[in-house]
Amino acid sequence: MSSSIWRFFDKVVGDKAKCRICNVDASRKGGSTKAMWDHLKHHKEEYDSLKSDKQLEPAPGSSQGKIQQFITKKDVRITELISSNFFAVTSDGWSNPSTTPSFV
Repeated sequence: MSSSIWRFFDKVVGDKAKCRICNVDASRKGGSTKAMWDHLKHHKEEYDSLKSDKQLEPAPGSSQGKIQQFITKKDVRITELISSNFFAVTSDGWSNPSTTPSFV
């Protein structure tokens, strides 16, 4: 249940999902959320809110989503490297690792 549409639906027995706003059942046959999205259009304020939120986040499988995942992983790795290594800037450039970096 990773789609944001699940904020407005509950899974029920079988291939159905129940709208939390009006208690109408929507199909989720084959795991698809299309019928739920179609149903939510009847609740304009919630639909518009969800669509605007969805546009702010790239889809996980999209190229934008993959780029964002790549950047996040690199940010984490860079942070790990910086926090585990200490360097001091000296007149000859980067010097030996030091826990007390200083300028000379």
